[in-house]
Amino acid sequence: MAGAAVLGLALAGPAVVAPTYRLAIADPGRGVVIQAQESFSYGATRIRLAGGREDLVDNVPGRVLFVAVLVVALVAVVGWAWRRGPGATLVGVVALAVATTRVVDSAVERLGRSSDIDRYALTGLDVRSYTPAAGAAENAAAVVLVLALAGVVVLSVRGLGPRPGDDGPVSGIGVADAADTSDASAVTRPRRATDDGLQPPGRHLGGPEVGLRAEEPDR
Repeated sequence: MAGAAVLGLALAGPAVVAPTYRLAIADPGRGVVIQAQESFSYGATRIRLAGGREDLVDNVPGRVLFVAVLVVALVAVVGWAWRRGPGATLVGVVALAVATTRVVDSAVERLGRSSDIDRYALTGLDVRSYTPAAGAAENAAAVVLVLALAGVVVLSVRGLGPRPGDDGPVSGIGVADAADTSDASAVTRPRRATDDGLQPPGRHLGGPEVGLRAEEPDR
């Protein structure tokens, strides 16, 4: 899931330097574009007029914040994948959630800008909207980041649970009980004949057989 998150953040990268939405207004009678408007995900807008005039309404704080959100999310996700401790998990999930929300919000806002065309419906002008390559990449990034965030959350929740092999109470007898049982078994264990230097039962000694006979009484 860390790879999917990195992929989603990379897809959102072009939106930092390239417009994600373009609106072109043309005069059908003259066959020229009288205005072209380009919008950026962080709030900047560039307007180009037919005479060659260009106006840029920049949003430097928005751009800085956008870049910071993507960079922090990238570092946090890499840290989460490298070491999945409680702290890294919390930072990774929160940073990725913020970046995902930011990208999804931009994509949804762009998809809902059909009202820009409706405003010129009665003017007789030819109005068309376009989604540049950066906007298409950001739309894909929104989908990938949502899936990656869901996967990271699931893996993080599972990782916080008990793992096989963790120390825990031993079922049955405890350590102290086991020690007592071993002592008791040592006491009740039957002693073998060899413990006292005697031969075990059933073992015959080597050597010539000695016959025993009863003596006859004297007459």
